[in-house]
Amino acid sequence: MIQIALILLKAVWRILKFFLAFIEKLGRFAVGLLVFPILLAGLFFGITGLFALYDQPSSGFSSAQVAKETVLLIELNGRIVEQADYPKGPFLSRQLLQERAQDIQVRDIVRLTDALVKDSRVDDIVLDLSGFEGGSLVSLRQVGQQLQRLKDAGKTVLVWGLYFGQAQYYLASHASKVYLHPKGVLALEGLGQRPFYFGAALTRLGIEPNLIRAGQYKDAGEPLVRASASKESLAASQRLLDELWRVFAADIARSRAIEPQQLDGFINDLPRLSEGQAFNPAQYALEAGLVDGLLAPDEFEAQLEKTNRVDDELQEVIQVHWLDYLQLQPEPRFKEGVAIVVAQGPIFDGDESVDGVGGLATIALLREARRKKGVKALVIRVDSPGGSVVGSELIRREIEVTRQMGIPVVASMAGMAASGGYWIAAGADAIVADESTITGSIGVFALFPSASKVLDKLDINTDGYTTHWLRGAYDPRRPLDPRLKGILQASVNQIYDDFIGQVSLARNLSKERVDQLAQGQVWTGGQAHQRGLVDQLGGLEKAVELAAQKAGLDQGFDVTYVEPSEPAWSALLSDVLRSVRAVVSSPPEWQSLQKLLNIQASDIRWLLGLASPSAVPVQAVQAHCLCSSDLF
Repeated sequence: MIQIALILLKAVWRILKFFLAFIEKLGRFAVGLLVFPILLAGLFFGITGLFALYDQPSSGFSSAQVAKETVLLIELNGRIVEQADYPKGPFLSRQLLQERAQDIQVRDIVRLTDALVKDSRVDDIVLDLSGFEGGSLVSLRQVGQQLQRLKDAGKTVLVWGLYFGQAQYYLASHASKVYLHPKGVLALEGLGQRPFYFGAALTRLGIEPNLIRAGQYKDAGEPLVRASASKESLAASQRLLDELWRVFAADIARSRAIEPQQLDGFINDLPRLSEGQAFNPAQYALEAGLVDGLLAPDEFEAQLEKTNRVDDELQEVIQVHWLDYLQLQPEPRFKEGVAIVVAQGPIFDGDESVDGVGGLATIALLREARRKKGVKALVIRVDSPGGSVVGSELIRREIEVTRQMGIPVVASMAGMAASGGYWIAAGADAIVADESTITGSIGVFALFPSASKVLDKLDINTDGYTTHWLRGAYDPRRPLDPRLKGILQASVNQIYDDFIGQVSLARNLSKERVDQLAQGQVWTGGQAHQRGLVDQLGGLEKAVELAAQKAGLDQGFDVTYVEPSEPAWSALLSDVLRSVRAVVSSPPEWQSLQKLLNIQASDIRWLLGLASPSAVPVQAVQAHCLCSSDLF
């Protein structure tokens, strides 16, 4: 019933978009003013009815005033990201989606913390991680730092759960007290990547991937041409994952006042402790010092009632949801300071601003930031595995132009700034990365699959006439023309040479040294800093401070985000559509398939773009690492 209603709503939205485009093209502004409010009102009240089944108040929520001894509930449903697709309108999305996952912006958690540390009405904060879907280690560390700020300000941060996965437990470990259900599980398992390798299967099917690359360690296309990982790929993975685990374990150990080796022991001792005897995972976590107590839900609630106000009618602790609390805070104002532009997701050439980084779209944002009154410096926050070489170069060049205009630019690396993501960052005055950022992957590849042998098996042929050899030289129904393959290899080599040349100039390193560090090798931020690929280690805050310093700004400067915006008339409706898309287009089965294939939805879209019939050979040359920062 609900699914049908949502699909109908999506159809109404498309009709309405067509109508609005028609109005705009005709220039009938007056008609639009008269008709659109009527349609909008009708759609709004229709939506209210459609989602009535979802509109059940969450337990104990209060979006009104915050009274003394109120518990603040930080309920993290979804993934932590640098920037949501369209950040505006989170309140309506939450009302429509209720318990469904959403993007959680790091900046919102920071703004929440800024308000809470000064709010004497709230002493206890409950962290609900039951719907938390993780994020990169960098994003986890950022949220963990905010939880530490709350504790330093005298707040008590409490967390209770039935189950803690690795990402959930990382945040939980930063709480004042961690409670687990007596029959619950704390699941630490380490890090690892085991992608599918399709080389043998494609050979059997008669499909030739035709991988062309520059970089000994550039393993982005390996799963399509090999039956197993190369020794270079395994060596690179070991170096990366071991370092990320070291940072992960050290952070938890610091928060829990234990030794990092205890986490290794917690995993490695499991077979010995559970062999031939009764085993209670929750008790094991308690004895290992990873949780502070084992409590049933009513026992946890009873603890809260001892120090906080209880609603006489509901007989529950009075709570306010963190998003409701955030709605009560004044929007920060901008007079003079630093602007931040976020580049998040795979890189494309054009105007994409949702689920990816459009080269032209990002140029527009950088120019808008430059024109914004009071902007004296820029920070580009990169969270990208790379992608289009053309798109990457468009953005790098615009950063260079911005610097030439006297506006300093600092690149801040988030969870990932690899391949094309590093290409972008190399154009800045300075690069700041987190210790656990995944970066490097300086290399280039191209992919030209051919299915001619499949057609041979079916006795299907292609034939015809072309005026020149290049017309149809890349036709997936035919073998890749060796003349075109030679040209493409030369092109890939040239792009790689340009890549390391730009890095050489930007980093003040010899081209030979950059080539040694490149070859497609992936580094953590800490490893990149040791090798001169990064200027400083730190988060977004440090990058902003560095940009302000380069611009000569005094203390107390302002910070603003310049981000994609929707037309004013569609802000509300598109917020509804995003909710519909989350319900209709992202079923659990699709999410499970993504995890099985070890690939992000945005990367699937990127790959489909390469395979598009409209794609041309130059578009297949990519600076993409095809790797993920969601390893926990």
